Amino acid sequence: MPFPSREAQTRVKHEILREYAGAYGGIISRGVGRLAHADTVLDLAYFDAFAGYGQYAGDVDQPGATAPVWGSPILALRAFAAVQAPPGVRIRVTGLLVEEQGDAYRELLESLRTARLNQQILEVRRLDRIELGAVSVLHGDVRDCVGDLLGALGVGMFLLAFIDPFGPSMPMPLLQRLAARSRTDTITLFPVYRVHEYAGSAQKPPSEQTPMDRNNIRRNTDHLGSDKWREIAAQRLSCAAAAPQYVELYREGLQAAVPGLVVKDIGLSFSGRSEDYGLPGYHVFLTTRNPHGAFRMNAILRQAAYRRYWTHWSDHERREAVRRERRGELELGLGVPYTPVPTVQRAEVATEEVEQSLLEYLPPGAYTLRRILELLADSIFTQGEITKALRALKRQERVRFDNLDNDASSVEVLSKS
Repeated sequence: MPFPSREAQTRVKHEILREYAGAYGGIISRGVGRLAHADTVLDLAYFDAFAGYGQYAGDVDQPGATAPVWGSPILALRAFAAVQAPPGVRIRVTGLLVEEQGDAYRELLESLRTARLNQQILEVRRLDRIELGAVSVLHGDVRDCVGDLLGALGVGMFLLAFIDPFGPSMPMPLLQRLAARSRTDTITLFPVYRVHEYAGSAQKPPSEQTPMDRNNIRRNTDHLGSDKWREIAAQRLSCAAAAPQYVELYREGLQAAVPGLVVKDIGLSFSGRSEDYGLPGYHVFLTTRNPHGAFRMNAILRQAAYRRYWTHWSDHERREAVRRERRGELELGLGVPYTPVPTVQRAEVATEEVEQSLLEYLPPGAYTLRRILELLADSIFTQGEITKALRALKRQERVRFDNLDNDASSVEVLSKS
């Protein structure tokens, strides 16, 4: 069957997943490598709750490309497979994929075989037992198998869960169970545009609500974990005005999963229909309890924020070219863009700003580098910016340390007096 084309917002989403999967695997492997003995096995698992077809017909802005455009399961599993194992460590990658739609499930199996992942592909009925090192594919509703999955993982396995709901929502209580598991990072997509659409059903008097309205209301409550969203819906705001409130409510739900959970996010807008262009589409959320993961995601999200302007522009250019071709219009200025090229600069944080935050968060005293990173994990900084600021503060004689080589490095914050 024909696959869908991959639009700009999906390309950005996939880049976030691919880059973070590689970074996550690297962070975990380096940590395990410091404590490894001979023949240590590191188990990395990737869970895709709505795995889809496994590939796309092509990218919207590259319609003539012939190479396969892989979907999230294959991108993430390949990123895990590319992680370099430290001496004494063997990395074992396990895939756990769920897809409910029958046609998508069959195509997913074929995509996995075509991608040649060098892993056994298994069709399974349940996830209560996990074949380590294989890719298990389940045809079913992910909402029915989260309990089995959590029971089968064991305490030693590191898990990256990707939840990109298509059709049925992922109820917040189930997502919280995943995020609360130790050694688990999640990347989840919150469809704020769809939530805003469904919220319109709650604006009708109960006597006028259809079965579809009641279903929409139930889906929003499942997705956000409570009916607090009704208070936002009652304001009858535009999507652009309501979106930040829905996003904050979703963030609160994730943070309630377990104390100390760090939550990061970035908003992605649509690039498809002209009437939707630029509207809030969905937010990509990351949860982690690893400070290195939090800072790596900061760097990835900054790059994604820069990249999204170019991907949306390139999609728009392609669609405009197709529209003009259909109308029989000739392109007179070859190579001249239809719309202005984005003029976006990469976000940077001044070292002075990081220095100020360090001194605000850190009262005088002794810290390990890891403790400093934990205390600033919710910040917008990257780890490189923090170490650069610490070195600047050392030159100012505000902090004292010998090196910043590893998490155990000792840093003393000196009294302002």
